[in-house]
Amino acid sequence: MFTVSNMAIVIVTCRNAELWVENCLQSILTQTYPDIGIIFIDDCSEDRTFVIASIILSLRKNATYILNHTRKFALGNICFAISEICSNPDSVIFLVIIVTGK
Repeated sequence: MFTVSNMAIVIVTCRNAELWVENCLQSILTQTYPDIGIIFIDDCSEDRTFVIASIILSLRKNATYILNHTRKFALGNICFAISEICSNPDSVIFLVIIVTGK
């Protein structure tokens, strides 16, 4: 799992997002912030969202990916919001500065 120091953890939840999940994850993986962890949660997708994400994240030591098999505790489809926020390579740095004031 993760060790937390100055790590910024990006949580991505998706449902039926196979068309944009690769872009979303690549934009997070190319952030300029030096220490990023990713928690990816697939919320009962009926397409290849989880397969695509698991291939991309499988070799990353600071990534966890989870498949929610049931509609219990459903998280909603908010991947598009995350992908918009992370489209700039400095997005995580800006968010860390806002949260920490550093």
